[in-house]
Amino acid sequence: MRDPRLAEIAFLSALEREPMKFAIGHDSREGRFGLSSGNATREMLFEMIAEHLVNGPASALNPHTAENPIDAAQDFAWRDSTEMRAGLEVAYRITHKGRVHLWRRRDELRSDRGREAFGILYDRRTWDRMLPVELLFAGVAGPLSLLFLDLDHFKMVNDTRGHVEGDIVLRRWFEIVADVAGDHGYRYGGEEVCVLLAGNDLETATRIAEAIRVNVEKEFADRVPPSTVSIGVAAFDGPVEPNRAVDFVDGLLYVAKHGGRNRVAAARFDGKTT
Repeated sequence: MRDPRLAEIAFLSALEREPMKFAIGHDSREGRFGLSSGNATREMLFEMIAEHLVNGPASALNPHTAENPIDAAQDFAWRDSTEMRAGLEVAYRITHKGRVHLWRRRDELRSDRGREAFGILYDRRTWDRMLPVELLFAGVAGPLSLLFLDLDHFKMVNDTRGHVEGDIVLRRWFEIVADVAGDHGYRYGGEEVCVLLAGNDLETATRIAEAIRVNVEKEFADRVPPSTVSIGVAAFDGPVEPNRAVDFVDGLLYVAKHGGRNRVAAARFDGKTT
C-alpha cells in the first residue's frame, strides 16, 4: 500500500473489529500494514499511542481518578510505548478518538476522486486507490458489494458502426450505470465498469445489477447490433486483499458470460475463488 494513510486505516479498522495483541520490537517484519519498513510501523504506532487513538493496558486505567487526569493519560501512553519498544506483546483497543480519525481518513480519501473522459463515472486510477480502502471497511461499515459489468460483444459496435457510434453507446451505458447505482461507478477499462456499494448486502446489490441489466437491454434493443450486459456480483463481510476480491468478482463475470451473457451471476465471498 503506497499511500501511508492506508496503513493507518488497516491498523485502526482491525482494532475496530476487535482488540489485537501486537509486538513491534527491532526485529519487526518488513512491510507490516503496508509500510516500507518495521521502523515506519513503529513510528506510526507510537504516534497513535501518543495521540490516544489506541489504548494499551496502561491506558486502560482510568485517568479521571488521578489528581491530574491529563498528566496521567500521558503517563499511561508513555508506559504503553515503553512496553512496545521493549518488544513485549501488548493488547490494544481503538479509542473513540481513534474511531473518529479512522472515518475521517476514509472520507478524506473518498473526496479525492477523478472522472473518466465522459465525466460520468470515476476513473481507473480512483478505483485502484478506493478499492483497498473500502475492502478494509468491509464488516466495520456493514457488508461491501462489488459489481463487475461488461457490455456483451461491444467490439461489434465499433467494427460495424464505427467508433463515433461506439462512443455514443458507451456514454449512454455509463449514464445507465450512474442512474441506477448512483455515484458509485468506475470505468475499469474500455466498456468494463465496476461498482462499489459500501454497506450493501448481496441481495441489494443483485437487485441493482438486475435493474442495470434490464435497462441496458431495453435501451439498446433497437440498435444494430443490440447491446446487452453481463454482470458479476460479490458481497464481502470482512476485509479481503484487493487482488483476491477482483479475482472472485471477475470469476463471477466469467460465469455470467459463459452462461449465455445478458445475465447476472452473484455469490458471497467465502475465502475461495470461483
